[in-house]
Amino acid sequence: YVVARLFPTKPTAAPAGPIEEREEIAIAFAGLPNVGKSSLLNSLLGREEVIVSEKPHTTRESRDVFLEFEGTPIRLIDTAVIRKQQKLRGSLVQQSAARSLSAIRQADWVVLVVDATKENWGEQDHYILDTIIKSGASVIIAANKWDLLEGEDRYEQFKKRFAREFGLFDWIPVIAIS
Repeated sequence: YVVARLFPTKPTAAPAGPIEEREEIAIAFAGLPNVGKSSLLNSLLGREEVIVSEKPHTTRESRDVFLEFEGTPIRLIDTAVIRKQQKLRGSLVQQSAARSLSAIRQADWVVLVVDATKENWGEQDHYILDTIIKSGASVIIAANKWDLLEGEDRYEQFKKRFAREFGLFDWIPVIAIS
């Protein structure tokens, strides 16, 4: 359903040539480890392009995937882990997080993938959303693991939890995915 809404026709590989010569739309996928960023990206592409694992921190480097949709070049960015404070200065984790934050700041759109089953969001969720808002990118929340929620009013319940937690950002559109 989400794939059909985002890509009503099948995307194709981007044409060859320097990317800086083309106007592209950059879409970053951000969120905590193991919320489904890489799985969502693979689903949108219709192929296994990025590694998916149940093991946290599998995506250690942000990965760009280029495609073309109705003549428009698109760069999808699978971001690595983002942490507010890095304990290991100069570490690979810190460098990876810096590249992910840079990808968010350069994106036109950011899909913030969250675990819909979480009752409360933590400091890292707030930090990532704050970074997205400050970047000026358009944002959409992809509430993953939707199929694990129960009840007819699960969308309203999720939106209430989100509004309670993020208050001023309750205007952000939410799509349910599984």
